[in-house]
Amino acid sequence: MNQHKKLKFETGTPLFTTELFNKVFDDFLDKVILALIEEKEGKKIGGIIEAKGYFEKNGVRYIGYDQPYHIHILQGMIPAMFLLEHTFKHNGWINTEEGELYLKLFVLGFFCHDANKLMSSFNKDGEDEKSLEQALKEMKGEEFISSLGMGDFFPETSSYLEDIEYLALMAEHRTSMISFGKSTKLSQTQLLDKLAPYVRIADRIASAGGSVIEYWNEKKQIWEQKDSKGHDDQYQNISTLYQYIKKEVDTLGTDFPPLSYVRIQQNPFSLLSDLILRQTAKILEADGIHTFSFMRDGFLYWGEALTASQIECIRGTLTKATEKGVDVIKLTKVDSQSCNFGFIGDIPFSKKVWEKLIKTKADSFLQIAPNGLDKLSDKAMKDLISCIEQLTELYDLPIQQPKLDDKGKLYLRFSEDWDEDEETFKFVNLFCLVKSRWMNAKINKAWDTEFKEKLISGTTFYEEHALIFEEAEQKVITYSRLNAHFGGLIDRPANILKMLLALVEAIKALEDDEGNCSEDWFTDLVGVLDKPSEKVQSTPIIEVFEHYFDYNGNLLNRNWIDQIASIPTSDKICVFTGRPATKPYKEVNAYGLGARGFTKRSNTTLKNTISYVSDVADAENKARKNFSDRVKANSAIYMDFCESFGGTVFDWNFFKEIAKKKGFKSELSKTNKEEVIMLNKSAQLNQNKFAYELTEVGRDLKSQVFLVRNHLELAVKTGLRTYITSIMGEYRPHKEIFVYEQAPAFIQNLGWNRVHLVHASAIFKEVAMCLELFKHGKNLDTGLMTHYSNDRNIIFQAYYQFVSGNEKSAKSIKEKINNFIEENPLKLKYMSVVSELAEIALRIRTANKNFNQESELFRLALDTMREELRHEQSKEDVIERITGELFKKERLEYMGKDKKQACSDFATKMYEGLLEKEWKGQFPSQNRERRILYQFAYLYSVKVDKLRAQRAEEKKHQKVQDAN
Repeated sequence: MNQHKKLKFETGTPLFTTELFNKVFDDFLDKVILALIEEKEGKKIGGIIEAKGYFEKNGVRYIGYDQPYHIHILQGMIPAMFLLEHTFKHNGWINTEEGELYLKLFVLGFFCHDANKLMSSFNKDGEDEKSLEQALKEMKGEEFISSLGMGDFFPETSSYLEDIEYLALMAEHRTSMISFGKSTKLSQTQLLDKLAPYVRIADRIASAGGSVIEYWNEKKQIWEQKDSKGHDDQYQNISTLYQYIKKEVDTLGTDFPPLSYVRIQQNPFSLLSDLILRQTAKILEADGIHTFSFMRDGFLYWGEALTASQIECIRGTLTKATEKGVDVIKLTKVDSQSCNFGFIGDIPFSKKVWEKLIKTKADSFLQIAPNGLDKLSDKAMKDLISCIEQLTELYDLPIQQPKLDDKGKLYLRFSEDWDEDEETFKFVNLFCLVKSRWMNAKINKAWDTEFKEKLISGTTFYEEHALIFEEAEQKVITYSRLNAHFGGLIDRPANILKMLLALVEAIKALEDDEGNCSEDWFTDLVGVLDKPSEKVQSTPIIEVFEHYFDYNGNLLNRNWIDQIASIPTSDKICVFTGRPATKPYKEVNAYGLGARGFTKRSNTTLKNTISYVSDVADAENKARKNFSDRVKANSAIYMDFCESFGGTVFDWNFFKEIAKKKGFKSELSKTNKEEVIMLNKSAQLNQNKFAYELTEVGRDLKSQVFLVRNHLELAVKTGLRTYITSIMGEYRPHKEIFVYEQAPAFIQNLGWNRVHLVHASAIFKEVAMCLELFKHGKNLDTGLMTHYSNDRNIIFQAYYQFVSGNEKSAKSIKEKINNFIEENPLKLKYMSVVSELAEIALRIRTANKNFNQESELFRLALDTMREELRHEQSKEDVIERITGELFKKERLEYMGKDKKQACSDFATKMYEGLLEKEWKGQFPSQNRERRILYQFAYLYSVKVDKLRAQRAEEKKHQKVQDAN
């Protein structure tokens, strides 16, 4: 492999084997792709442009997998460039000027093959040959060449525009006929034979996925699926994509390396599956084999199917990788009542592991229970603190002064830097060993007996030392007296006594035999908790590997399901997977779902609060606990560029460059000095949680809305897809750029849970409007958001109730509401008829100082209509009465015919347009009626403002004319 210089878009292992291809690809990303994404004033083309996804026209809609233009290009270009590189080597073009020219023409030709979408011609004229040809002609201008960075990438672009256009038209059969007869700088035979087949196959690969076609059934008022365009399941899994691409490669008829794939079949073990794929890719790349098209369930590579030796190598590295990834600190839980070592069974419980634990967790062993003045009497707390202080003074213990917090809880800590002194380290080590054994007394009867015997023994601290408590009958110099003293003050004092006696036992052991018994105690602890008999031959990750690993259609274990002899009984079934359970589900192993978060209680087993898990489910839970930097999590978030690069190093670096172009700030993390991208003050992304993140999403409305907002912003500004599911949910392929599975009902009602790229910008603006509008209504959790999800018309009521009197905020919010109305007229009820009423009202009067003035005409007409109908008046009489009331209110006796006609038109529209057509002859509820009133007032106010601005502009223009 060549030693090329480090590229800006670092990929870990170079994508290609030659300096030329790596350099050209990197330049294309830096100069063309980033220029395409960048948006700035005066730039005609820029941003996240849809290439594939959702399209609706003339009662037909095509629903495909969302793809921004830049991702569409890269998905086809990368595999096609590998094929082209093979051809370049065969023809000797790698180190020639001719070869570099051909490669850059191929890159730009393919980049422009969907120019109609770049130039927005697709949305105007439809997807046809003329629109593409017209778009290519428009792109020949220097302005577009410059704004898209094509000139920076290839300075001779202007000289080869016809060649680029020719290759772009050759990408698809339906447009290739247009290319013949066009003049080109290079001979068309050269272009056709050398480059056109690769442009065509790049487009075929990039277009894998197809789309579902639906037609609008006017009679049923629903969309019905009638047909499927292309192969709709290509993005469902890597094996179908493999079959599709292999078929396309075979059409080239050239001796290319074989195409293969590796896949993990669908299963609930996300992190274990991901680790298997990563390790497999590393082994292949170490052998000089290049991988591409990373999807969630696998990847493609150029080379033969895996050999038996490679599979054994993968199997061997998986166990090592699992052990290396075990975080013993996160998997160890020590509190006032328990001590659990969750890593047991994954790695050996060695002395080195134990010492690492106590250096981090030593203070946790000093916790007590019960704790706090709400659970301990003043006398009990006073004597407990006195006891600790006396022991510290008598035996010179490395314990800081006991402290009570604001809630009356006692906190104990060892002295700072206690582990730097050898004798102090020995003491803390002995103390932790003693207490660990006693806190696990339920597991080992001998430890339970040992502690109980200590409590009733006459063992002395030391003859010359005694604990003195006020009001005590005698000095406390024995364990039994200590037990009796606190037993009379505290209900269930065992956990407190375990801590106190463990301190003394550690002192005695240290002085009696200079700490040599620590070896015996450690051996005893490990011998009970980490029994060799409990170990299994196959580790959990190997089990996942053997059950779900698929390479070119070969399963390692086709009959694994038959190995489960029968369905386990309820007390031996894994609560997550239904597999045979092997261990209790305890808090120390729990992540995302608490061990007491559910039970299997029934009428016959009311006390059954213990659940069980399989080894594999337990290992997945531990992997998630190790992976996440959060103590708690309830949601899993998957992010990717349309499953193109699978969270690889390239994926993260590519995102960083795009994010910076879009104005997101980058900072160095204070904890590990790692670069992070700041989405806002409270949200950030780093490489570790870029492709997969475990997080805790608040159940309050505000947290939910901000979650949607943040990820829609990523979609709109960077083209990053998001899939959010529950902590135990697995990833599922999806067409939309944003999917929120099991979203709260209000988000589903609004249609924010599944968003296509073409709609993402509008919904992002809608969310931003809601956040700004409803924050004036105290907060989002007052019910406004819930009401909005049922009836978007509440925005008009919210505006008048919370914003209209605040001039500073009103202008900004009004602008957002106006934009929302303009872009989403169908999302608001009664917009057509109420807007027409406001337009008619403008012919009657132009008064909008306050809500009363703005709504007066509507209120008068509505009240009159209700009153007349209550008396069962005819339609004509009702309209006439409304007209008369308006006429009377506005004192129009001496006004012209136009205003009189306007009153009649207003009355007619109220009856025919609103009552008959929209309300179907029935008045709505008071709440709905009130919202329509606010809607009318708002629309009328906007129209008055617009009319006054227009008149002011006309007056200004007239003054200029008069002056001239």
